[in-house]
Amino acid sequence: MKNRFKRFKKSFCYILFCTFSVLHGQDKKNSFPITLSIFNESTVMPFTSFFTLPIHSGFQFSTELNYNKILRNRLFQTFGTSYYYHQYLNQSVTVFTELGYEFRTNLGIETSFLLGIGYMRSFRTSTEYEFDNGSYKKSRNLGVGRFVPSFSLETGYYIFPKNAISSKVFLKYQTWIEYPFSPNFIEIMPHQNVHIGVKFYI
Repeated sequence: MKNRFKRFKKSFCYILFCTFSVLHGQDKKNSFPITLSIFNESTVMPFTSFFTLPIHSGFQFSTELNYNKILRNRLFQTFGTSYYYHQYLNQSVTVFTELGYEFRTNLGIETSFLLGIGYMRSFRTSTEYEFDNGSYKKSRNLGVGRFVPSFSLETGYYIFPKNAISSKVFLKYQTWIEYPFSPNFIEIMPHQNVHIGVKFYI
């Protein structure tokens, strides 16, 4: 457990380093937004907990486009991919898009709401066997595809509040479901991801 906390700390410090290393390019008009985060995944009902143990770590990479360019009120869409490893359940790769709304104060504090949809490929983290021709053989682990709608709440801080392409650090709570999880038994499985991340421009 201590090793996982250390890895999380190192990852977050690295993300912060990346943010500050690109601040010199903040005046570019045609900069490209990059969002990176690490997160803790858990299988819980929505809004019933925030931080859970043990840690099931993951990371997310995305970019976005704006539907308007108003500094304090922004409608935008994200496109990205994520990966997580759940020791007792699965490991998964997801591609997704989200529609988001962001409000930014003059002090640089922002609040965002995001609705998303994605496709997840889930792979077992344990070995399974099947009975074949009188003996048990290891079954193939090709993964299972599922749809993953999501809802996220985010708060963050823009380092340069008056700059439209300022870097920011943020904390995000994301609740999502995978469907179908187990047809005719458990149709949906609720999850949550708690993210710590940064957005910067290149």
